[in-house]
Amino acid sequence: MAIRMTPNPPDYLVGAEIMKLHHGIYASPAHLQSRATKTKVILFQSENKRPDWVRKQASDAEVSLRVDDVGSMAVAAVNGFGLAKLPCFIGDTQPGLVRLDVQMPPSDWGIWILNNVELRTTARVRACKAHLIAVLENQRDLISGNLSNYASD
Repeated sequence: MAIRMTPNPPDYLVGAEIMKLHHGIYASPAHLQSRATKTKVILFQSENKRPDWVRKQASDAEVSLRVDDVGSMAVAAVNGFGLAKLPCFIGDTQPGLVRLDVQMPPSDWGIWILNNVELRTTARVRACKAHLIAVLENQRDLISGNLSNYASD
């Protein structure tokens, strides 16, 4: 079994999308208070062009750092490297980050519960899947960004 955050699960696994991920723009309060004239952003290494959120929110942005994973992005944002687009469940649980009051388009990414096709009728797999779905459903407000701590102006 696997819990995957992906826009499209691999073909060799079967399962269901439990819910969509929600994203927000996050930064440390200190970074927001001391922002220079040019906004700094943290992007993924794979983002060769400026993402839509950067073009819309900070067209003059300077890329301060490129990272390979969302954990590094969150830590960099906490440490004042700039604005970062993070899944709400990461940004909202990272001490030292606040969410900017910026509307984000719906994500293509979802949280999927997946397993090998041969195991889909196994009782213990079905029981485990039901348990994992219940755990994720209990965290729906966090994943959906309903618990965000927004930056004050």
